[in-house]
Amino acid sequence: MQTVSSKKTKMNSVAMHEVRLINDDIVKEILSYLPVKSLLRFKTVIKSWQDIIGSWAFVKLHLENSCNNCSDDQGILVLVSDGNTHKRKLSTKFIDCGKLCGESTLDGDCFTEPSRRNDIPCCPRMVGPINGLICIHGIHPSTAIALCNPSLAKTQFLPMSPISSTCNPDAYRRCVGFGFDFVHKDLKVVQLSIFLVLPREIRVEVYSQSTTTWKELDHQIPKDMLIKMVIMPYKNGSLPFSHWLAFRRLPRVDGANMIILSFNLQDEVFEQTPLPPCIHDAAYKGEVKLEFLAEDDSLLLFAYPFMGLNYPEDVFSERWALNGLGDDGRWTRLSSIRTVPLIPKPLVVLKNGALVWEDSRKTKKLVFYNYCTQEVTNVIEIPPKQCAVKVLGYKGSLISPAIF
Repeated sequence: MQTVSSKKTKMNSVAMHEVRLINDDIVKEILSYLPVKSLLRFKTVIKSWQDIIGSWAFVKLHLENSCNNCSDDQGILVLVSDGNTHKRKLSTKFIDCGKLCGESTLDGDCFTEPSRRNDIPCCPRMVGPINGLICIHGIHPSTAIALCNPSLAKTQFLPMSPISSTCNPDAYRRCVGFGFDFVHKDLKVVQLSIFLVLPREIRVEVYSQSTTTWKELDHQIPKDMLIKMVIMPYKNGSLPFSHWLAFRRLPRVDGANMIILSFNLQDEVFEQTPLPPCIHDAAYKGEVKLEFLAEDDSLLLFAYPFMGLNYPEDVFSERWALNGLGDDGRWTRLSSIRTVPLIPKPLVVLKNGALVWEDSRKTKKLVFYNYCTQEVTNVIEIPPKQCAVKVLGYKGSLISPAIF
């Protein structure tokens, strides 16, 4: 008489035999449409599946299907600095439908200026994502720059650039961009070193993942230009540009003091695109604040009321889409959206009219808001003594940051 245990063993053996009878090409095609979290579990089922999922051909196929599948799940990635521990903890939290689906931890000390007190949270910057990879870097030039795949919990720290290795880090500050060069099939990181001492120049360095080296470019950014902030790249790095919002100290003939400075990662040249005149004037006067978000192949500009002003509860944010850059750039005004009362700052554009907003009143919260139905669909509170450094729309991939 067979025991229950022996029956289960026999059934498992039969099931595994049936799995092996499926053609590898069919298995590969089916697996390529599954999320990363499932694939990491399936790698342990049988050796042949592990070989398929671990192959570079499958990684590329999975990435292609993920980018083309508009219905695929998209969550948000929250970079959090934990001030509860003496050793700074930096973690990336993947949240889908309001639930924590994954978390990976980094050493926050790598991204923090050494002279800062231990009780000050580590507050680095996060740029991306590009094909499931994000770029994390410290504010101070002496701190690290890293490429990370949060879904795989893998991180690669970049070597110090020549400028970072030789120049006094207190003499300049840096802004970092991140994107993909489709012509050369290369992931690139762009570092703008903005010197605070004479001759007050801005020097440009580019890191190539294919060569794992930095190079300095000859391009001269006008000395009267002030780089304010990095603008998120297009979704999935679909266009080869890094962007920054910049100011000109000296007024231009066309009156465009605020511009979008874009770096073409393929040709390695800069382009300048003015803002819509009405938005430019209001922002320049301090009447509205600007946020730039990515949606498909367009760059979205949100202009929302300045929090210091008294305004009624019904407040609308203007939404503009930019197609093209430089002289070919065209701004299109989209429908205005009613903002969440007293919470006007948008962070991420998700699918189906969903936005994630930041609420910094009393306690920090992430507010999920559907601007089509004008309803709050979810609220996530960030625990006390934790600092949400950055929030990104995110979809996982199998690409390792060490190999592209």
